[in-house]
Amino acid sequence: MRRPLTCQLSMYPDYLHQEMGLDFSEPFHTDPVYRNQKWKEVVRWVRQRFGRWGCGAEDPPDAYSVTTLDSVHFTAYLFGSKVSYWSDRFPDTHDYPLNGLRDLRFFRRSMTQAEARIQLVVDEARRLVDRFGPEKVVIPYYAAEDIVMCDLEITHCPLTISYRLLGERLLLEMYDNPEGLEHLFSEVLLLLLELGERFREVVGRRRPKGACVGACASCFLGPDLFRQYLLPRVIEFAAGRPLLFHACGNVNSLFKVFEEMAAKSQVKYSEQGLRQQLI
Repeated sequence: MRRPLTCQLSMYPDYLHQEMGLDFSEPFHTDPVYRNQKWKEVVRWVRQRFGRWGCGAEDPPDAYSVTTLDSVHFTAYLFGSKVSYWSDRFPDTHDYPLNGLRDLRFFRRSMTQAEARIQLVVDEARRLVDRFGPEKVVIPYYAAEDIVMCDLEITHCPLTISYRLLGERLLLEMYDNPEGLEHLFSEVLLLLLELGERFREVVGRRRPKGACVGACASCFLGPDLFRQYLLPRVIEFAAGRPLLFHACGNVNSLFKVFEEMAAKSQVKYSEQGLRQQLI
């Protein structure tokens, strides 16, 4: 029996800015009500352009998102980075807030602005829930549906996130201070798990049935370093759940490690790029 073709579109801000004039400046990212209105316009526009492939909708539901930042930039923001906005690009962080630490082994979250900024975002989530109801609030680190799997807890891996915290120093720490870097990775993973739990408490949801990890900087690593730094943390985040795993860039040397990961967790779908990409 033939299965219908499923089409999923991914559009970058520059395309939407050019084709429909959507402005991605700061108000789009900091005002959930304004963002909901504009995003519904996008969904209707996509329906007009690509509706023949089942994309978009005439009457999209309301969805008030707590933040537009992915886990890489969101974590950098929590640790002190300033967020930059443009009219035709995704927001960015560029301060490397932990680069000035002398020894990563002594890093503590309390040394940063993280707790205060976490509270601000959690409070914003509560205000949205009180105003619109939990079913209309989109929380970070969660996807109700993906083209491959449904009900996912989502994050980038600690390596990708830590690159935004340390910059190129991260590569040196792998050899000069592996104990300190592993400590930082563990702290980042703990933060991600705690954040997911706090946001789910606000909207009254249980932990998702599946996990999704993006290892977008894994092309930096060879098999030994991947086993040391990433493999244990990917498995810990998955926690025995079905796993959707993504790694972009030239990761041909890591295929054996991916097989080991599949043997130690329930990898349901793995996606790898073929060409080298940097963060």
